[in-house]
Amino acid sequence: MSVSSSSAGTNKRNASDDDGVPRITISITGQNDRRLHYKVNPNKSLSSAFINYCERTGLDHSTIQFLYGGSRVHGKDTAKKLKLKEGDEIFAAKQVHGGGVATLSFLPGWH
Repeated sequence: MSVSSSSAGTNKRNASDDDGVPRITISITGQNDRRLHYKVNPNKSLSSAFINYCERTGLDHSTIQFLYGGSRVHGKDTAKKLKLKEGDEIFAAKQVHGGGVATLSFLPGWH
């Protein structure tokens, strides 16, 4: 597994794993400001970190979306693809669906 996590900011694995690839530490923060730190392999998908975050915070993975720099991040994405650097933060937010006509009636100019 390429993910090591800690809520206290100290990681349980070395800076590189068996494959010799240096890890970077990122954090995932939720809407409740709970922040968990993960040491990830930049070449591997972030799905393990996302699933682990949801398990540790009691969230349903299928109802959460992850955001970095205002854009959605998918589990298949890698830190390298996203150009994540040491200490970068991903935000976990509950997905919101809908709105419909009731929402439109509150927009300026909508009648």
